[in-house]
Amino acid sequence: MFDFALIDENNRKLEAILTMMKSHDWNAALLNQNLPTNVMRLRDLSKEPEHLHVLQLHRLYYGLSHFATWIERGMCDDFTSMRYGGAVSMMGDVASLINAGDIADVFLRPYMFYLSKTNSVDIALELLETYADKRPYHPNVYRYLAEGYLLSAANAGTTIPCTTIDFRDAINTGLMGSPNLQATIDNLVKYSLRLLPTVAPPKWDRGVKNWHYMIANICLENAFHEEALEIVFSMLDHPSWCQYDRVWKLLDKCLLVVGLDNPFLINLWLSRTSHWNRYIFTHPNLSPDAKSVWLKLSRISVSDVHIVILSDES
Repeated sequence: MFDFALIDENNRKLEAILTMMKSHDWNAALLNQNLPTNVMRLRDLSKEPEHLHVLQLHRLYYGLSHFATWIERGMCDDFTSMRYGGAVSMMGDVASLINAGDIADVFLRPYMFYLSKTNSVDIALELLETYADKRPYHPNVYRYLAEGYLLSAANAGTTIPCTTIDFRDAINTGLMGSPNLQATIDNLVKYSLRLLPTVAPPKWDRGVKNWHYMIANICLENAFHEEALEIVFSMLDHPSWCQYDRVWKLLDKCLLVVGLDNPFLINLWLSRTSHWNRYIFTHPNLSPDAKSVWLKLSRISVSDVHIVILSDES
């Protein structure tokens, strides 16, 4: 019974520090003396994964509390100093968490930020690539990878963009001519397409605040036209987007750039024809800008697909 009591006690102590962090009471979390117990026993601790996992999480959250106090102090002192109680080492446990296949977002973003401040972006990139290998269907990892490649560009600076506008500006100013441009946009596209289709925001006053809309624009501005096209199509797959003029205008722009005879466009449209004609173009709140798009798309027929196939075979 002692083994079970020990695990339960450590869970309680972890819950205590999480409660303090939820209230942004960093000092209380750091001064909390309820450290997990690691009593020597006859049984091998490695055979008790839950016990070890709780110990690891406590270290990570303790390091995260130190990180929060460092941010609040304006990052003016050395985060590796004894003042922060070895928090860097604790945050480094995120690698073990990732290798175990766990979701590590809450720890990964602060750790990436710290690494970017110490010119250690390559370490962050390696960690992110491992995260993507372990969690290929987790959308956030691709956004983090895009941020990592953006930071690793020589002239991109060392600040993770906080908003969609900041991200767009950082790409346009920091990645022009950079070999990291392709990887950054590829990962942004993966991030968006793993989330779409999804419900549109109820009040969308400015399109630049929406990540999917912004990523499509970034793709279009950097000559990733087919990627932009697929994202906008995927946005409009959900009827809640069809009321917004700017989405239809963006799709219209994509059609103009790629051309109606583009094989990629033809396949995207023909796979959606039935759904869109039934649910999108008949929507009661359909934007007036959708009409011009519909007229263009209606010119694409099944015969176009045969032409594309024949030309490819020849």
